[in-house]
Amino acid sequence: MRNSSEKSNLRTGNEKLEYSLEPVRIGQPGKITIYTVLFLAVVLSVLRIVDYRMVTILVVAVMLVLDRHLLLRVDYCLLGTFICFFIAIDNLSHFQALSAWLQDGLATASSSFFGSVLLSQFISNVPCAILIANYSQQWPAVLLGVNVGGMGTLIASMASVIAYRYYVREYKRNGYLGEFIGYSLLSLAVFLPIGLLLVFYEPTVLLNLLFTD
Repeated sequence: MRNSSEKSNLRTGNEKLEYSLEPVRIGQPGKITIYTVLFLAVVLSVLRIVDYRMVTILVVAVMLVLDRHLLLRVDYCLLGTFICFFIAIDNLSHFQALSAWLQDGLATASSSFFGSVLLSQFISNVPCAILIANYSQQWPAVLLGVNVGGMGTLIASMASVIAYRYYVREYKRNGYLGEFIGYSLLSLAVFLPIGLLLVFYEPTVLLNLLFTD
Protein backbone atom coordinates (compact mmCIF):
# COMPACT_ATOMS: atom_id res chain seq x y z
CA MET A 1 0.00 0.00 0.00
CA ARG A 2 1.31 3.40 -0.95
CA ASN A 3 1.80 5.92 1.78
CA SER A 4 0.27 9.39 1.73
CA SER A 5 3.40 11.07 0.28
CA GLU A 6 3.40 8.69 -2.65
CA LYS A 7 -0.30 9.24 -3.24
CA SER A 8 0.20 12.99 -3.32
CA ASN A 9 2.56 12.59 -6.26
CA LEU A 10 0.10 10.55 -8.31
CA ARG A 11 -2.03 12.13 -11.00
CA THR A 12 -5.57 12.39 -9.65
CA GLY A 13 -7.35 13.11 -12.91
CA ASN A 14 -8.03 15.90 -15.32
CA GLU A 15 -8.31 18.84 -13.00
CA LYS A 16 -8.70 22.36 -14.29
CA LEU A 17 -5.55 24.39 -13.76
CA GLU A 18 -6.30 27.94 -12.82
CA TYR A 19 -3.74 30.68 -13.07
CA SER A 20 -3.62 34.38 -13.62
CA LEU A 21 -1.08 36.62 -15.31
CA GLU A 22 -0.43 40.18 -14.45
CA PRO A 23 -1.10 42.44 -17.43
CA VAL A 24 2.03 43.92 -18.92
CA ARG A 25 1.94 47.67 -19.21
CA ILE A 26 4.57 49.54 -21.12
CA GLY A 27 5.33 52.81 -19.45
CA GLN A 28 6.42 55.84 -21.42
CA PRO A 29 5.97 54.37 -24.92
CA GLY A 30 7.31 57.59 -26.45
CA LYS A 31 10.64 57.21 -24.68
CA ILE A 32 10.86 53.54 -25.70
CA THR A 33 10.30 54.56 -29.32
CA ILE A 34 13.09 57.14 -29.11
CA TYR A 35 15.54 54.63 -27.62
CA THR A 36 14.60 52.07 -30.26
CA VAL A 37 15.43 54.58 -32.98
CA LEU A 38 18.74 55.34 -31.25
CA PHE A 39 19.54 51.64 -31.11
CA LEU A 40 18.89 51.28 -34.83
CA ALA A 41 21.09 54.31 -35.47
CA VAL A 42 23.91 52.69 -33.49
CA VAL A 43 23.54 49.47 -35.50
CA LEU A 44 23.69 51.48 -38.74
CA SER A 45 26.86 53.20 -37.51
CA VAL A 46 28.44 49.81 -36.79
CA LEU A 47 27.59 48.79 -40.36
CA ARG A 48 29.18 52.08 -41.52
CA ILE A 49 25.97 53.26 -43.12
CA VAL A 50 25.74 56.24 -40.77
CA ASP A 51 28.62 58.32 -39.43
CA TYR A 52 29.40 57.04 -35.94
CA ARG A 53 30.44 60.52 -34.74
CA MET A 54 27.03 61.95 -35.50
CA VAL A 55 25.35 58.98 -33.81
CA THR A 56 27.52 59.41 -30.71
CA ILE A 57 26.61 63.08 -30.42
CA LEU A 58 22.94 62.25 -30.96
CA VAL A 59 22.91 59.52 -28.29
CA VAL A 60 24.64 61.69 -25.69
CA ALA A 61 22.37 64.64 -26.44
CA VAL A 62 19.21 62.56 -26.10
CA MET A 63 20.46 60.98 -22.88
CA LEU A 64 21.19 64.41 -21.41
CA VAL A 65 17.64 65.48 -22.13
CA LEU A 66 15.72 62.31 -21.22
CA ASP A 67 17.78 60.37 -18.67
CA ARG A 68 20.89 62.28 -17.69
CA HIS A 69 21.11 60.38 -14.41
CA LEU A 70 21.87 57.19 -16.36
CA LEU A 71 25.12 58.72 -17.61
CA LEU A 72 26.36 58.70 -14.02
CA ARG A 73 25.69 54.95 -13.77
CA VAL A 74 27.85 53.98 -16.74
CA ASP A 75 30.84 51.81 -15.84
CA TYR A 76 33.43 54.12 -17.40
CA CYS A 77 36.31 51.98 -16.18
CA LEU A 78 35.00 48.97 -18.08
CA LEU A 79 34.20 51.13 -21.10
CA GLY A 80 37.72 52.55 -21.04
CA THR A 81 39.15 49.03 -20.94
CA PHE A 82 37.31 48.11 -24.13
CA ILE A 83 38.43 51.32 -25.83
CA CYS A 84 42.05 50.54 -24.93
CA PHE A 85 41.66 47.08 -26.46
CA PHE A 86 40.64 48.56 -29.81
CA ILE A 87 43.33 51.24 -29.70
CA ALA A 88 45.94 48.56 -29.03
CA ILE A 89 44.64 46.47 -31.94
CA ASP A 90 44.82 49.44 -34.29
CA ASN A 91 48.40 50.16 -33.22
CA LEU A 92 49.46 46.53 -33.56
CA SER A 93 48.10 46.36 -37.10
CA HIS A 94 50.61 49.04 -38.15
CA PHE A 95 53.67 46.97 -37.20
CA GLN A 96 55.09 45.61 -40.46
CA ALA A 97 56.83 42.67 -38.79
CA LEU A 98 53.61 41.61 -37.07
CA SER A 99 51.60 42.11 -40.26
CA ALA A 100 53.99 39.90 -42.23
CA TRP A 101 53.93 37.24 -39.52
CA LEU A 102 50.13 37.22 -39.41
CA GLN A 103 49.80 37.00 -43.18
CA ASP A 104 52.16 34.02 -43.31
CA GLY A 105 50.83 32.34 -40.19
CA LEU A 106 47.13 32.64 -41.06
CA ALA A 107 47.30 31.34 -44.60
CA THR A 108 45.39 28.11 -43.93
CA ALA A 109 42.00 27.42 -42.40
CA SER A 110 43.41 25.50 -39.45
CA SER A 111 45.98 28.18 -38.61
CA SER A 112 43.30 30.88 -38.83
CA PHE A 113 41.08 28.89 -36.51
CA PHE A 114 43.73 28.16 -33.90
CA GLY A 115 45.17 31.67 -34.21
CA SER A 116 41.73 33.17 -33.55
CA VAL A 117 41.19 30.93 -30.53
CA LEU A 118 44.63 31.68 -29.10
CA LEU A 119 44.61 35.43 -29.60
CA SER A 120 41.10 35.70 -28.19
CA GLN A 121 42.43 34.45 -24.86
CA PHE A 122 44.61 37.57 -24.53
CA ILE A 123 42.91 40.40 -26.43
CA SER A 124 39.24 39.29 -26.38
CA ASN A 125 37.40 37.77 -29.32
CA VAL A 126 35.92 40.96 -30.81
CA PRO A 127 39.25 42.83 -31.17
CA CYS A 128 40.79 39.55 -32.31
CA ALA A 129 38.24 39.23 -35.12
CA ILE A 130 38.98 42.81 -36.23
CA LEU A 131 42.74 42.18 -36.21
CA ILE A 132 42.77 38.80 -37.95
CA ALA A 133 40.16 39.76 -40.55
CA ASN A 134 42.77 42.07 -42.13
CA TYR A 135 45.23 39.23 -42.70
CA SER A 136 43.25 36.05 -43.27
CA GLN A 137 41.01 35.11 -46.16
CA GLN A 138 39.71 32.08 -44.26
CA TRP A 139 36.69 33.90 -42.84
CA PRO A 140 34.65 30.77 -41.90
CA ALA A 141 37.60 29.55 -39.81
CA VAL A 142 38.06 32.98 -38.23
CA LEU A 143 34.34 33.14 -37.42
CA LEU A 144 34.44 29.75 -35.73
CA GLY A 145 37.72 30.59 -34.00
CA VAL A 146 36.57 33.80 -32.35
CA ASN A 147 33.31 32.18 -31.25
CA VAL A 148 35.08 29.22 -29.67
CA GLY A 149 37.81 31.56 -28.42
CA GLY A 150 35.23 33.48 -26.43
CA MET A 151 35.53 30.65 -23.90
CA GLY A 152 38.61 30.20 -21.77
CA THR A 153 40.12 33.13 -19.91
CA LEU A 154 38.02 35.87 -18.39
CA ILE A 155 39.04 38.44 -21.01
CA ALA A 156 38.45 36.06 -23.91
CA SER A 157 34.98 37.54 -24.27
CA MET A 158 33.89 41.09 -23.53
CA ALA A 159 30.48 39.74 -22.60
CA SER A 160 32.12 37.53 -19.97
CA VAL A 161 33.96 40.50 -18.49
CA ILE A 162 30.71 42.46 -18.23
CA ALA A 163 28.79 39.51 -16.78
CA TYR A 164 31.52 38.74 -14.24
CA ARG A 165 31.84 42.35 -13.12
CA TYR A 166 28.13 42.77 -12.52
CA TYR A 167 27.75 39.35 -10.90
CA VAL A 168 30.50 40.05 -8.39
CA ARG A 169 29.10 43.49 -7.69
CA GLU A 170 25.64 42.07 -7.05
CA TYR A 171 26.47 38.91 -5.07
CA LYS A 172 29.97 39.66 -3.70
CA ARG A 173 31.06 36.01 -3.88
CA ASN A 174 34.65 35.14 -3.05
CA GLY A 175 36.38 32.63 -5.26
CA TYR A 176 33.93 33.00 -8.13
CA LEU A 177 36.69 33.97 -10.56
CA GLY A 178 38.35 30.56 -10.31
CA GLU A 179 34.99 28.82 -10.67
CA PHE A 180 34.11 30.94 -13.70
CA ILE A 181 37.44 30.29 -15.45
CA GLY A 182 37.24 26.57 -14.64
CA TYR A 183 33.86 26.15 -16.34
CA SER A 184 34.95 28.37 -19.21
CA LEU A 185 38.09 26.32 -19.84
CA LEU A 186 36.00 23.15 -19.71
CA SER A 187 33.66 24.61 -22.33
CA LEU A 188 36.66 25.53 -24.46
CA ALA A 189 37.98 21.97 -24.27
CA VAL A 190 34.58 20.63 -25.39
CA PHE A 191 33.97 23.04 -28.27
CA LEU A 192 37.54 23.25 -29.60
CA PRO A 193 37.46 19.85 -31.38
CA ILE A 194 33.89 20.53 -32.56
CA GLY A 195 34.97 23.83 -34.10
CA LEU A 196 37.98 22.17 -35.71
CA LEU A 197 35.76 19.55 -37.32
CA LEU A 198 33.50 22.28 -38.67
CA VAL A 199 36.53 24.03 -40.17
CA PHE A 200 37.27 21.03 -42.38
CA TYR A 201 33.75 19.74 -42.97
CA GLU A 202 30.50 21.43 -43.89
CA PRO A 203 27.87 20.86 -41.17
CA THR A 204 25.75 18.65 -43.44
CA VAL A 205 28.79 16.58 -44.47
CA LEU A 206 29.83 16.22 -40.84
CA LEU A 207 26.36 15.04 -39.83
CA ASN A 208 26.41 12.46 -42.62
CA LEU A 209 29.77 11.19 -41.44
CA LEU A 210 28.58 10.89 -37.85
CA PHE A 211 25.14 9.35 -38.38
CA THR A 212 25.45 7.23 -41.50
CA ASP A 213 27.15 3.89 -41.96
